[in-house]
Amino acid sequence: MADLTVRRTYNITDAELCMFTSNLCITMTRDLTDLATFGVVTGNITALLALGNAFEVLPPDAVYVGDVMIATQDKAAKMAVVKETIRTMALRVAMKWGENSGQYRKLQVTGMTHFSEDKLLFTARSVHTIMTGYLTDLASLGLTSGMLDDFEDANQAYEEARNAQNEATSVRDMKAVERITKGNEIYALVSKYCEIGKLVYQATNPSKYRDYVIYGTSGGGGALTAPANFAYNFVSNVFSWDAVTNATSYQIEASDNGTDWAEIYADVAANFSYVPTSGVAKHYRVRARNASGFGDYAAELLFTYYDALAAVLGLALGLTGATYPLTVNVNWDLVTGASAYKVFRSIVNFGGSAGTYSLVDTVGTNTYSEVTVDNKRYYFYVIAANDYRESAACAAMWVDVPVNPA
Repeated sequence: MADLTVRRTYNITDAELCMFTSNLCITMTRDLTDLATFGVVTGNITALLALGNAFEVLPPDAVYVGDVMIATQDKAAKMAVVKETIRTMALRVAMKWGENSGQYRKLQVTGMTHFSEDKLLFTARSVHTIMTGYLTDLASLGLTSGMLDDFEDANQAYEEARNAQNEATSVRDMKAVERITKGNEIYALVSKYCEIGKLVYQATNPSKYRDYVIYGTSGGGGALTAPANFAYNFVSNVFSWDAVTNATSYQIEASDNGTDWAEIYADVAANFSYVPTSGVAKHYRVRARNASGFGDYAAELLFTYYDALAAVLGLALGLTGATYPLTVNVNWDLVTGASAYKVFRSIVNFGGSAGTYSLVDTVGTNTYSEVTVDNKRYYFYVIAANDYRESAACAAMWVDVPVNPA
């Protein structure tokens, strides 16, 4: 949230506050003669009704969540284009001069999967400049000025997409603060007029007295338990939990450190569509509420969300062994956010083109080994994965296993 100090001062939903405010204005108009003793006039009612009507048409948070989701997805797609372009550019340099050459080291792309977004964009701009200088040398490997123009366009599109996501997030935060602030303003007036109404009728008219009781008018009250089965679905991007008996609404809060909490949801549904900030570990908690106040929090969730997994980089193959059969060793760079790696292999005759690939193992580290058959060519590629996402396949690599000389 934009301002962690802004908190709701009321325990009903925005919809319930709007409805109660509208009904209160009707009630106050009916009782205006009695309320005038405490300085209530028609202008007070008109002003409260105007505030309530303006509050009612404010877009709900879900509208801005959707905008953030769209911007995040667009940024992820454009980021993937930039990373893939950098990888293909670096591959040409490696093919021409080798990965240990000064020309390759100038690119500074090692460990790209761990780059921050700022560093990725900075690196992309730098690689474009360096590759422009290599254009003549790498023409034989397919590098063209058109490719460099497309690269520059992709970098600009990625930067604009990042800015758009930041803007969408900022707008959502500001609108949340605006909604809470206006709700608190209305609630303060509603509370004041309700106190006047209860004071006027507490000893004379129980029926009218009840019209000025805020809580308890929407089925609230009763003991509340902590919501059960609080979870986040990383595919649909939805928080969900079991409905709580006696609850009239729910509240979800988020925190970067588990201490300073900000409200991100307050409504009646036992689910909430939400896209967290990619690559940032956050705490989340939910609780129910009704006319009596809030219940206990469910057990906190702590997770890091990734809107995309980068493709594996640095795939390398090598053969080891003093005697046959030799062992092929496959290594690659770790991918941020990945908890597993799927290794695919194709075995063909010595010097042959890749055939059909099959999944041979899923590992939790960035290495894989197996005993080979001689006089064969082994192709491998790897896919990074976690519980809810997979990356694109990396470029395949191969190694020839020679004939056993014995």
